[in-house]
Amino acid sequence: MPESLFKVGREVIRLPRVEIAMWGGPTCEELYRTFTSRHARFPLVQRKRWGIGLLELPPAFDDYFGAHDRSLLRRKVRRAQKKGYRYDRFLARSRLEELLAINASAPERQGRAMDEAYLDAEAFGRSLDRCPEFRGVFDADGTVVAYAEVPVCGDLFLLARLLGHEDHLDEGVMYLLISEIVREMTERRAETGHPAWGMYDTMVGAGEGLRFFKERLGFRPYNVKWVWRTMVPA
Repeated sequence: MPESLFKVGREVIRLPRVEIAMWGGPTCEELYRTFTSRHARFPLVQRKRWGIGLLELPPAFDDYFGAHDRSLLRRKVRRAQKKGYRYDRFLARSRLEELLAINASAPERQGRAMDEAYLDAEAFGRSLDRCPEFRGVFDADGTVVAYAEVPVCGDLFLLARLLGHEDHLDEGVMYLLISEIVREMTERRAETGHPAWGMYDTMVGAGEGLRFFKERLGFRPYNVKWVWRTMVPA
């Protein structure tokens, strides 16, 4: 076994373990099946079992935002707010042109060429039907410059798609976007009891820059056992 792969394997085995229950409509069922399906490269393990980037929601948003290791997050959020950026929810199809402009603003993301499905208006438009309402950051002129698809499935909210316009990334728009999503979900949990966890794909194996970004936002790697519930807890 190559030394690097052995190191990753040793890191994964030592990660904390958590059980997360999912429930909800067809989108949530599809996500659950995806998470628990066999990994393409390692068919003996589930696709989203090891080294998953999770954030355990605290009782109050101030506990999250004011944590000692969130100083970069606070600086980035305040910078964006001073520049006139704001957070809101919106119907994705009503902002299709702006979303496509975000997708096309950089030829690569994390060292990979932008997926053609994000650049084709018809294909991308169809994909919006899965989760019609997005969360986004708007600039001072009211244009969407960052967006996220955020399905809520029982005890989990998922940052399923997360993109920002290349021209606005240095202004802290992605930090503002995720911070406000966490605020929304924390308030939702206080009212309903759910969700308890946020997920941002995997941590182990992620590029250094992306892993740094996730860590500054409070996400940590876990090994996850996914459970599907047909009955919604009271």
